[in-house]
Amino acid sequence: MQYGGLECCGCRLKGDFSSEVYWTRSKMLGHLQEHTYVGHTVPIHAVLRIIEERNRLGDDLEPDLSMLNKRE
Repeated sequence: MQYGGLECCGCRLKGDFSSEVYWTRSKMLGHLQEHTYVGHTVPIHAVLRIIEERNRLGDDLEPDLSMLNKRE
């Protein structure tokens, strides 16, 4: 299990519908663009929020290491 990052949960671009985690906002935006290229619907509010966060917080995402000491 991973903590942090931006996740494309059950990604339709992957043959097995597994999840994909991205550690930069730009990579996630690129991934969402791939979805639009193949005709998938991507909510514009999700794209706009990632762009806004990238402008305000920067591109890189840090993993949430606080969860490592907690039991699942």
